[in-house]
Amino acid sequence: MRLFEKQHFGRCLLCCLLSLACLQAKSELAQASDLPSLNKLAVSCFRSNESESCLKGLVMSEYLQKKAEKRKRFPCQTRLLGLGSDLILSQMQKGDVETGMKMLGEVNENCVGF
Repeated sequence: MRLFEKQHFGRCLLCCLLSLACLQAKSELAQASDLPSLNKLAVSCFRSNESESCLKGLVMSEYLQKKAEKRKRFPCQTRLLGLGSDLILSQMQKGDVETGMKMLGEVNENCVGF
């Protein structure tokens, strides 16, 4: 296989795996009590950089920020978007635990009732 074909195949495989992980995470959302579950996933992600926790936390934060937008809870939505960025950085092992935990605290303050 030529180099280009290998790279293309690798990217397609990665997209498929991410899609499957997102579907699994979305099915778990229906069973989760939103904010407490997000807290567990985010803390796990920040402390261990565990890819699965980070991805599930990202999917859940995205779900919650859309919910916040529909309810016009913009301070909550903004913090959830920031948390999503911190989760991505942590997954890439580029994030700072302290910064992520601070944003998680702000999410909890601004998203009461989620």
